[in-house]
Amino acid sequence: RILGIERVGIKDNFFELGGNSIVALRVWSTIMREFDIELEVIDLLKFPNIQMLSEMMDNKMNNS
Repeated sequence: RILGIERVGIKDNFFELGGNSIVALRVWSTIMREFDIELEVIDLLKFPNIQMLSEMMDNKMNNS
């Protein structure tokens, strides 16, 4: 929705799809609000696709 793309695959790279630092801040804010989880903005750089980011978030939530 934020990127304006109808369909994004779980292995699609956020930045290759047109994401940039400003859009990353919007995604970061949305994720923290929707999932009630604390993330660093740098996490979006380290984990640039849905699969990688969701695995990191699962680990973080299970270790809390």
